[in-house]
Amino acid sequence: MYKGKATVKYFNNWVIANCDEELLNYYRWWIHKKTSLWLSKPKSGAHISVVRGDMEFGNWPKRMEGERIEFNYNHNLECHSNYIWLPVWGRDLEDIRFKLGFDRKPLKPFHMSVGNVDMSLSCILKRAFI
Repeated sequence: MYKGKATVKYFNNWVIANCDEELLNYYRWWIHKKTSLWLSKPKSGAHISVVRGDMEFGNWPKRMEGERIEFNYNHNLECHSNYIWLPVWGRDLEDIRFKLGFDRKPLKPFHMSVGNVDMSLSCILKRAFI
């Protein structure tokens, strides 16, 4: 288990925790070394989705904006289809959801997307991670 820090941000009804881009870059480099594939970076950079944009909640508490939080992650990358991510968890992430009126645990577990490849290359990822 490893620890990381992130900064809470709100935009378009999403609550995310922005993480260090170097963490993402390291894992993308490691995957390239193992598979010769370069993954596309996530559109929103290195982040954890705390509350997804399709979920309604009341007013955004401005005091949370820019708050520094801690999270835990496992270095065992997970792969589904053409996406790769790191499993992530932490009390701070759960507390934010609870303060906004949601269950502490999201339906889809917390994770940090590392990247993705074209679907035609997904078989290479599967072989590398199975």
